[in-house]
Parts: sequence; C-alpha cells; structure tokens
Amino acid sequence: MFAPKTFAATTIFGLLLAGTAHAALTADQVWARWQEAAAAAGLTLAAEGTANEGDALTLTGVTVRPAIPAGADDPEGSIAEITMTTQSDGSVAIALAPEFTLPMVAMGGGVTVTQDGLALTVRDEGSALSYDYTAASVKIGVTTETPMDAGDGTAQVNSSEVNVTATNPNGSYSDVMGASRLISLALNAETLAYSVKTSVPEATMASDQTTELADVVLTMAADIPANARLGDVDSAGEFSTLLKDGLSVNLEMAQGDSKGSDKTTSPFLNYELITTSLPGTAKLTLDQTGFGVVVTGAGGTLSGTSEMLPVPVNVGLGPVAMDFRMPMTGTEPQDFRYMVSLKDLTVNEEAWALIDPGQTLPRDPASIEIDASGKATLDLLALAEAEEAGMTDVTPPTIQTLDIRSLALSIAGAAVTGSGAFTFDNSTPTPVPLGTADMTVTGANGLIDKLVTLGLLPDDQAQSARMMMGMFLTPGDGEDVLTSKIEAKDGGSVFVNGMQIQ
Repeated sequence: MFAPKTFAATTIFGLLLAGTAHAALTADQVWARWQEAAAAAGLTLAAEGTANEGDALTLTGVTVRPAIPAGADDPEGSIAEITMTTQSDGSVAIALAPEFTLPMVAMGGGVTVTQDGLALTVRDEGSALSYDYTAASVKIGVTTETPMDAGDGTAQVNSSEVNVTATNPNGSYSDVMGASRLISLALNAETLAYSVKTSVPEATMASDQTTELADVVLTMAADIPANARLGDVDSAGEFSTLLKDGLSVNLEMAQGDSKGSDKTTSPFLNYELITTSLPGTAKLTLDQTGFGVVVTGAGGTLSGTSEMLPVPVNVGLGPVAMDFRMPMTGTEPQDFRYMVSLKDLTVNEEAWALIDPGQTLPRDPASIEIDASGKATLDLLALAEAEEAGMTDVTPPTIQTLDIRSLALSIAGAAVTGSGAFTFDNSTPTPVPLGTADMTVTGANGLIDKLVTLGLLPDDQAQSARMMMGMFLTPGDGEDVLTSKIEAKDGGSVFVNGMQIQ
C-alpha cells in the first residue's frame, strides 16, 4: 500500500470548514454548505435536531460518518451541539460543544477534540467562505488499539495515544471550490504541545514522548485537483496522477524555544532523553516538479541517561541547516540539492572521559557541512509504481551534473575540506564522469597518532591508513596538511594528483 487509509476525518477544519460562497450568509446557508461539502468528501453529516430562534440556528446530536467498506466497523463522530448565529455584518458566528469526537476508520480507538472558548466566524469573501478562529485552548487526542497475535495462541492489544494541544491559538482558514480546490490555513499559537504514548505488551516495550513548541506560526497553501480525495489514494500511480493534475502543497512554520522528553523501556535498552532547541524555521514544498524541505535552527541540547551507560551524556549543537530537494516525476533533467550543516557539536567531559580520561584528544567542537546540487532525471513515483506492479524493466535514474560547492568535516583537531564539479555521460551503461575535485586534509596524522596512543587504533591499521593517504594525498603548505586533486577525463580515465588510477 502506498499510504494507509487511516483517518476519514481528523481535524475540525477539514470536516466542517468547507463550502462555496454566497452573496449573503445566513446560519442556514452555512449548515447546508457543510452538508454538501461533507457529501463531496464521502461523509454523511446530519443532526438529530435543528431549532431556529431569531438569528441563531442550534443543531443537536450532530453525527459524522465516513463511507466504509462492507463488513468494517461503523465509526461515527458525535458533536452534542453546534450553534450558528447570523451577525449584522453579514458573517456567521459558530460555537461548538466543549468536547466532541470524530470518526476514524482503521486501527480502532477514536479522535476526541476538547476545546475551551473556541469561536469561529465565517465570512463571504466573494469566491469562498473564509473562517477566522480563536480559542483559549484546543486539544486533539487520538487513540488506537491494534489486536495482535502474541505468538503463543493468545491475543494482545498494541496501543498508542497521541495528544496535540494548542494554547491560545488563532488564525484563519479558507477553502475555494473552483477548477481546483484551493485550501489555505494560518495558525498562531502561544504553545503547541504533543505527546505520544505507545505500548507493545508482548515485547514488553513502551515509550512516552513529549514535545512543546513556543510561539508557533504556521501557514499552509494547498491546490488540490477537482474531485480528488486524498484519503482514497493508496498507490504511487494514483498519487502520481494527482501531481500531474496539479496537486501542490506549501507549508511554512516558525517556532520559538522548544523542549521535549523521551522515556523508553524495552528488553534491549531503557533510556531517558531531555531535549531543548532554540528558535527555528521549516518549509516544505510538494508539486509535480519535486519535493523540497528547508530547515534552519539556532541550536539545541540533548541529555541522555541509561542503565547501560555509567555517566550521563550531554550533547550540545550550534546552528543547523538543511536544504533538500529532489524530483518526483518527469523524464527530463531537473534540479536536485542536498545541503546539511551541523555546527559546534560538543559532548560533556564525563562522556569524553570514558574513552579519553587523559584528554589526549582535543575537545574542539565538531562540525559537518555537505552542500551539493545538480541535475538528474528521476521519476520516483514511476519507480514506486513499477515496484508495486512487480515490473523489473524500468528506466533507472540518471545524473547529468553534480556540483559539490563544499564538503567540510572537523573533529578532534582534524579537518577535511573539498569542492568539485562534474558532468556525466549517460550514453554507456555506467555513467562516465568528467570534471575535477580538490581536497585538503589537516591534522590527520596527528589524530592517528593520538588514537594509537589511546589504544583505539591498532598500529597495523594506523600504518595502512598512512599508506592510503600517501597514495592519494600529497604534502601541502603547513604542518600536517595534505592535499589531493581528482580529475575525471574523457574516456573514463581518472587521475589523482596527476597519476592515473583508472
């Protein structure tokens, strides 16, 4: 299966806040639009009772049911009361019961929404209904229960519990129904917290994870092809069709300080982790040209304890960044990029002392940076579709260009830096590169000496490492500096420092 059909509806926005605009809004019109939108999504939305009093429409015993396969359990969401009030400015104010449930098709359990002071205001924006919302808090809880065979003829139930809580959330939502469906969502929250608890009794495994983010700002824009139902997509072929028909998603998020914890027990390893992170941002894009993720962060810490470790391990991390993009569909060369940067990685002295009590190795912070980009032909979804169909005769991915802007690694007083650029001839079964790369290594011999002194590297392996460096590296300017120039030339020949090795 490409993606499991797990939830028929999991958010209040996706279930209820959809419809087409009218010149003038009334509570009755909004309720009718909700029912039409639910039907279009394969849901049944109904109320046991409706009562009009003045400008207010009160709905009681509201139920939400998804279409399900024959013989499956019949999940149902239930909202005790919804009040819609027509306002003098042409908007409609909506109030919901403080707690209600939403249906979930698979894995048992259910979805419960608990809210304090949630207020929705719907307006006619000419081409869509738009919603503003605010609340003191909103909590969404999801529980699952999966029956499993314990292996000895008895049954067990694997369970999970996920809770997401937003404090002082506010924002907006709109859903434009036209040639395609345009969904936009904005969320601001003082805090956004989530917790995940899982239990696997047979394996005596359990985990309890929590995360809390401060000052959350999130925006989303999605363009969904007309008549598409994302919940029904369960194959790479269907998802590829959606992308080619114009599916696109853009998601951006910024956060302030955050903290988290993870307590896990198992027969293999018990541990506890405490994490903190400084403000950061994230951006996700998806369309037929590719998938991309851009992340930035100011740094953070991780503290861990375990019965298998004699001392706590405290890790610090400075600025982090990631920029990743790859093609999803298509038969023509497209841009790709892979960039990751981790700065100032440190470990506490107690952990260092486990391997180096005499401080033979420098405690300099470690860093890594890889920044590469280029053009490649990669139809990822076609490959996934072929695998699902059992096809073996498929067009493999090909790379046309590779630009290594930077490659840098520093640890324990040694460092490696490099850069290069290559093109590739794909007319032969094996792509043939053409280009050059330069590399500089500093402190390598000193690091080898220290590892030998500590007994972490045997003499024979150290000698082999020095021989390999002698073959591919030449002395550079300065003490313990080595350089290398790699050249890939016509005909598939490869030279290292002027010596042909292929």
